[in-house]
Amino acid sequence: MRTIATLLFAMLASLAIADDIALNDDAILSMIKGKRLGATSPAGINFRLTFKDDGTLTGNEGHTVDKGTWRVEGGKLCITWEKWQYDGCDKLVRAGSEVRFSYPSQDDKIYLTFN
Repeated sequence: MRTIATLLFAMLASLAIADDIALNDDAILSMIKGKRLGATSPAGINFRLTFKDDGTLTGNEGHTVDKGTWRVEGGKLCITWEKWQYDGCDKLVRAGSEVRFSYPSQDDKIYLTFN
């Protein structure tokens, strides 16, 4: 019985993943370029991120502020922060009404959910 439940759970999980839609370069640029967006981490920390047209980026979380750069490449958003020690690329995925950015170095856990 346990094997059937495990198999059923795996099938449902794969269906849920199939519903997630990775955004292409144009969709990512349309969403972020020149925009100020809110984002939330899995721990519930709220961020404000500003993606400037020139490829620079500013972010704040409470009284903590950082700056960096961004670019879109091969269906992925690439971000480099100065203080927050992140330099990486990953896809943006639309899951229902949310858009998620995964932090690749943490086993694809959701890093930010844009809102």
